[in-house]
Amino acid sequence: MLENKKISEMNKWFRNQTTKLKESNLRHKAKTFFFHRMALIAFWGMISISNSALAEEYKEIEIKDSGSISGKVFLEGQVPSPRVFHLVLYPFEYFCKKVSDGKDNRLLSEFTVSGKGELQDTVIVVEGISKGKAFPTPEVVIHSTDCVFHPYVSVVKNHQTIKVINNDPVVHNIQVYQSERGKIIFNSPLPVQSTESGALNFEPGMHISQWICGMHEYMQNWAYVIENPYYAISQTDGSFQIDKIPPGTYTVTAWHARMKVAQKKVTISGGKVSPVNFEFHSNEVFYPEYEKQEKGRIQKRGKAEHFVR
Repeated sequence: MLENKKISEMNKWFRNQTTKLKESNLRHKAKTFFFHRMALIAFWGMISISNSALAEEYKEIEIKDSGSISGKVFLEGQVPSPRVFHLVLYPFEYFCKKVSDGKDNRLLSEFTVSGKGELQDTVIVVEGISKGKAFPTPEVVIHSTDCVFHPYVSVVKNHQTIKVINNDPVVHNIQVYQSERGKIIFNSPLPVQSTESGALNFEPGMHISQWICGMHEYMQNWAYVIENPYYAISQTDGSFQIDKIPPGTYTVTAWHARMKVAQKKVTISGGKVSPVNFEFHSNEVFYPEYEKQEKGRIQKRGKAEHFVR
């Protein structure tokens, strides 16, 4: 009897110790969860503060001793071939063929290059300026004429309202993609000879957007999100100029829709013009796999190629 009593007491002791251990483990887990959660909250708080700092609003101030940059953009090598779209694959073929190669194909030329290799439609921006000259909202009006969206390149402020005018007697559709994430941020039908408008809301830090007609894939253009007024778009001779820049050393970015971004450091001195040129090479042109179509999507085949093997 005594031995059984001791065994019973020992079992009771072990049960109590096990319960205490479980409670201790639960308290430890709860503490760990609490501290992990607090650390996560602190981390996202810092990220939020960081994003707020990055998204600091631009301030207009008087610039007393400013400088400027001036230069050109060049494309070296052979000009890339236009992309080919077979009109038979898209609605309103007979109207949209007004602009074609005479073989019922629409050619999308994405490089406008002069005989001297001067490249048009490159956006130049001076990075990191949060205070300076006036920063008016650029007017962004996209026209659809003969199944073409133009201009080919624009600049926009985040959250600004854009306008799209359909001058054609056929229906179109405007879709705006935030290219870095593949996310669509604006989608609107364009009835016959109509005007549609809406705001473009990009995620913080995103700059590139591709605009495509949802009915006619060959109707494409682009826009770059700007954060200050120190920008330019290269002209037909590849030239650009940006003025009233506060003195200092800055990163100047050159962006073309089909090229890798180029950057250079430039020092600005009061009352002086700092020269800067950008050179791209045609062997660095980039297309996603689904956009590679130098010969279109319909290919001629011999009779043998049509048989199932």
